[in-house]
Amino acid sequence: GMMFLITMVGMPHMMLLPGFVQEDLGQSESAFALLQIVAGAGGLVASLGVAAFTEFDRKPLVQWIAGVSGGLGLIALGFGSLAFGFPGAMAAVLFVGLAFTGYQTLNNTMLMSEADPEYYGRVMSLMMMTFSGMSLVAAPLGMLADAIGAAETFALEGGVIIAVMLLVGIT
Repeated sequence: GMMFLITMVGMPHMMLLPGFVQEDLGQSESAFALLQIVAGAGGLVASLGVAAFTEFDRKPLVQWIAGVSGGLGLIALGFGSLAFGFPGAMAAVLFVGLAFTGYQTLNNTMLMSEADPEYYGRVMSLMMMTFSGMSLVAAPLGMLADAIGAAETFALEGGVIIAVMLLVGIT
């Protein structure tokens, strides 16, 4: 469920970025490529950071913080990029890449450490299934972005993630 949330609500922002970069920020295709590089760099840092947490016993807390941070990053992507332009988008995408990759890596790590070896294939199949659902959400989010704006859609995605993370934290 936790993987499903981020994959279905948070990650589809990547599918909206090309239009956002061109339409809202007035940038070229190479600017979009630069955003992808920055997001990948954030993801790489997060993956290496999670690898250092092998014996850390508060992984669920770190994952929760990463989820809230990813939601805040999406809000920053929406409104920060409108306020600060392309540099604001770069900073937000770096933060989102860092947070969501850390979240997903921790999720995978914790699931696999709790699963019995004979269920590894099933667990991995369910985790990967969430990624196939991401493309199903792209069209409705694209229509929402056309109706209310991409920046507002990013902020809405971030707000939903933060609300669910707060609910998870309370329960």
